[in-house]
Amino acid sequence: MASSIEIRRHIRSVSNIAQVTGAMEMASASKMTRAQREAIIARSFTDRAWRLLTHLAAEREDDGQGMLHPLFEQRPVKAIELLLVTSSRGFCGAMNLSVIQRAVRFISEQSVPVTLVTVGSKARDQMLRFGAQIVAEFAGIADEDTLGEFGTPIAEVLIDDYQRGLADAVYMVFARFVNTLVQQPSLRQLLPMPRARAPGWASTPYVYEPDRKELLADLVPRLVTLQVAMVLRESMASEHSARMVAMRQASDNAHDMLDDLTMQANRLRQRKITQEVLEVSEGAVVAPSYRSSSSKGQDTH
Repeated sequence: MASSIEIRRHIRSVSNIAQVTGAMEMASASKMTRAQREAIIARSFTDRAWRLLTHLAAEREDDGQGMLHPLFEQRPVKAIELLLVTSSRGFCGAMNLSVIQRAVRFISEQSVPVTLVTVGSKARDQMLRFGAQIVAEFAGIADEDTLGEFGTPIAEVLIDDYQRGLADAVYMVFARFVNTLVQQPSLRQLLPMPRARAPGWASTPYVYEPDRKELLADLVPRLVTLQVAMVLRESMASEHSARMVAMRQASDNAHDMLDDLTMQANRLRQRKITQEVLEVSEGAVVAPSYRSSSSKGQDTH
């Protein structure tokens, strides 16, 4: 059994850990509230914009203008580019691992080369160990304020590679925010953009001003950028939620360990006190009998 000094040292160590995890839990909780709110609001806007764009693209191309936009072009898939989004920091439980495993499973299922664009140091480090080919990496997304700085350049890389023929299809793997306790690894195709009419939309043709091709030329790149930014917000909300839950569990485990260590220290202290009392009691009983036998010997002599 450990000595009382070792137990006290262990108690101080666990107490310090509990203070750190508690502070990290509070910080993640405050960030999580904002990130969840912005992700939910942006998700609604992005979904509606996506449905509108697919509705515009689903109409017939009988105006003699040819392909409405290069990002709608369907061609044989000979190369795939994958946007993999994770966090740059740890303490997120199994969130990063589950997203990376989803990406690895997707890559292993393909019969054509897959190149990666990574967001977050966790994705970059793990995929380098996996031996994947990374064509671009983005790191340093620390909070919601920096999301706008990364959405546009990431989208520009993906669009440029697709238009140059370096990739015939572009997919995204990220942690989709479901609720505080659930972050779902998700796979979504970004390019080429779909042209299927969304359910519930009328098939009545519309008159556009300016014309449909000019309108799509401006809207399509914007919506691709919006989709990438939406994925970043989903990942950010998932990261803060996963970190808050992980830190709460760590704090609870630390407090449970403190209770066990405190109980061990109390038992050791009680055992020591009991042993000292027994030693004193034995000394008090033995001493009178010794003096009594000595006095009898003197009288006889």
